Amino acid sequence: DVEVATRAVLGGDLHDDVVDAFWRRSGGNPFLLKTLVHYARNEGTPAAFLALPPEANAAVRHHVADLSKPAQELLRQASVLGRHIDVDSLARLAEVPVAEALRALDEARAAGLVERAPREGLRFAHALVAEALHEELDEETRASLHARASELLEDDAQADVVALAERAEHAWRGASVLGPER
Repeated sequence: DVEVATRAVLGGDLHDDVVDAFWRRSGGNPFLLKTLVHYARNEGTPAAFLALPPEANAAVRHHVADLSKPAQELLRQASVLGRHIDVDSLARLAEVPVAEALRALDEARAAGLVERAPREGLRFAHALVAEALHEELDEETRASLHARASELLEDDAQADVVALAERAEHAWRGASVLGPER
């Protein structure tokens, strides 16, 4: 039980929102829950509740290292788009043919890093996988990819609220590349 495990490590007087946050962040995965809770306790800072523990990051790096170099690079680029992976958008972002993106994603799926998702197509097997890959990107590359994602979303000109919100996030994260006028 998430509540019992979290309270046992962090103390019994936790607000329900804290317990819920750990549940959402871990996705219900017992290993990740334990890792997140112990890291937060050991670090003892509010930021530790949001940080990706080094153990989780190392586990993701270990699994990704088994993939081909093109699949590794494509997954890092996909991490900029978030947990859900739109193959067409990813291929455009990475500037590769869709067939090449699909091959790399099939390899990642076979390794358990990517999975099929109902209604959404593909997604990272866990949000922390996307987060760990995103953290591996150096600042300049990360900003450039977010800037490119923002431009792609702008080019799509789909004026729905979700697309506009995604574009705004990428523009903000890519501001050092896009400049203040975008």
